[in-house]
Amino acid sequence: MNPNSSNASDPRTRPPRYVRVYTTLREWIRNGKYGPGDKIATEDEIGKLFKVSRITTRKAIDLLVEDELVYRVHGKGTYVATNARERGGVENVHARIRTARGLAQRSKVTQVYVTEIDADSRVATDLKIPVGHRVTKVSYVRVFRGAPAAYVEAHVPADRAEIKASDLGSMTILAILEKQGIQIGEAHQLIGATLADSHLAAMLDSAVGAPLLTIEQIVMDTDKRPVERFFTWYNCEQYEQPALVFDRETLEFVHGAAASR
Repeated sequence: MNPNSSNASDPRTRPPRYVRVYTTLREWIRNGKYGPGDKIATEDEIGKLFKVSRITTRKAIDLLVEDELVYRVHGKGTYVATNARERGGVENVHARIRTARGLAQRSKVTQVYVTEIDADSRVATDLKIPVGHRVTKVSYVRVFRGAPAAYVEAHVPADRAEIKASDLGSMTILAILEKQGIQIGEAHQLIGATLADSHLAAMLDSAVGAPLLTIEQIVMDTDKRPVERFFTWYNCEQYEQPALVFDRETLEFVHGAAASR
C-alpha cells in the first residue's frame, strides 16, 4: 500500500469514538429502535457492542442526557424520555453556541470573497426565491490564535441588500442588512455535525473527514421573508439541535461581533 495514499482508518479522519456511539444511539432513538420509556443497554453492553471503553460509552450517554433524550435512574439504568422523538433535541441554544460566539468575537476575518451568482436549488429553497435568482454570496475564514477556526458562507438576495467585502472589515452581515433598512425578525437555526470534505478541509487547514460543528441559520425579516442564508463550519465537535430563534442576542451568538482584520 502506498503510505502517502489516504487511509480511511487514519484516526485523524474519523470522529471521536464517543461521538460515533452517541450518534448511533441517538439515531436508534429517533427511528424507534428504542421507544419512549424503554430501558437502553447498559454501559458495559454498549461498550462491548461498539468495542469501546466504559468511559467512552458514559461520555456518549452523558450527551444523550444533556439532550434530554434519555434519563438515568440510580440503581436501575438509563431510559428513553417519553417525549424524546418529539424533542429531537429542541432546547435553548444559548449554552450550545456560547463558545462559537466567543470565537467570533476574538477572531479575525481573512480570505473574504463577495460575488453575485445565480441561486441554485438549495439556496433558492432556503431563501424562498426562484432558481436562478441573483444572490450575493459571501465567504470568509475566521482565524483564531493564528489558525483557521471557522469557515462561513452566506447568501443574500441581491435585490434586498448590497454587500461589499470592505464592509465586512467593520460590520457583520446582520449589521449591513439593518443599515440598509432591513428589520431582522427571527431565524430558523440548526446546529449539527459533519465531516470535512476536501473544500472545507482546505479552508480550515484540517484533515479530510475531520469532525466539524455546523451552525446554519435562515434569517428572516419582521415580515418572515428570508433575507440571509448563513452557514458556519467550526473546528470542533457538536451535534444536531434544531431551534427557532426569536431574539437578536441569539442571532448575534452565531454571527459574532463585528468582523476584524
